[in-house]
Amino acid sequence: MNNFRIIFTKLLLMFTVILILLLTSCFNRGGPIYIDSILVYENDELLTGTYQYHDGEKWQEYNLKKKTKEKIYYRVPVKGEEIKVVFNIYAPNTIIKEVKIVTNIDLDFWSNETVFIEDDIEQEESIFACSYEFVYEGEFNAITITGFATSNGLKYMGAKGKESNFVLWGVSFNKNEE
Repeated sequence: MNNFRIIFTKLLLMFTVILILLLTSCFNRGGPIYIDSILVYENDELLTGTYQYHDGEKWQEYNLKKKTKEKIYYRVPVKGEEIKVVFNIYAPNTIIKEVKIVTNIDLDFWSNETVFIEDDIEQEESIFACSYEFVYEGEFNAITITGFATSNGLKYMGAKGKESNFVLWGVSFNKNEE
């Protein structure tokens, strides 16, 4: 009878350890994935912009201190030359394998073109720098990130940082003729 208790206790302990490991792995399947920041370079020169949203007619400045449900974009002036956009994406406990972006004019999704970024992704801890390079000729003025292929499956945009008042969806360009 004593042997039975010892065996039963050991089996119960092993079952508990396995259950804890399984439950821990379920909770560690990643978290919210969001754009942490965006860098835009024109001819290797870093550009600065503002946070804006499109109200259906035109681009509007966004007050960073106010919470909003508007889709916020980092808007930069460009001249129309070689552009490199780096999306710094926060993705804890997972690995981003591919990023799906959509290009269009003023968020008019009838003008959508889909592009996948998979080769230009670099990881540093939980931040993934995803680069997209092109020559800007005005065929689109907005780039929206719509989803991610990760080591934990497909994830979609819509999350924001803990300290943020808005969701950063992408970048838009203001053609600067100067």
